[in-house]
Amino acid sequence: MTIDQTQEEEVKEVHKEPKEFNHTTQLPKSTVVRIITEKLQGDGLKLAQTAQDLILDIAMSFLDHVADKANDICTEAKRTTILPDHIIDAI
Repeated sequence: MTIDQTQEEEVKEVHKEPKEFNHTTQLPKSTVVRIITEKLQGDGLKLAQTAQDLILDIAMSFLDHVADKANDICTEAKRTTILPDHIIDAI
């Protein structure tokens, strides 16, 4: 079994079925895949479709979490606008 096959098996094991997340918005898949591909360009690696989907789901979950925490911090500070400091504190 090659490294690519081993990694793909691990991804399948972790992400057996695509999960349905209730994101109201989505990141542009082509943009995210392009960014990842640019980072992998010199390594000669490819990204499996399931890995692409998993990265997109994780990225959206991360952004949802940060936005939610930043909103809480903003509300506690009795502000009506989320500032960069709120986002940094949320991370």
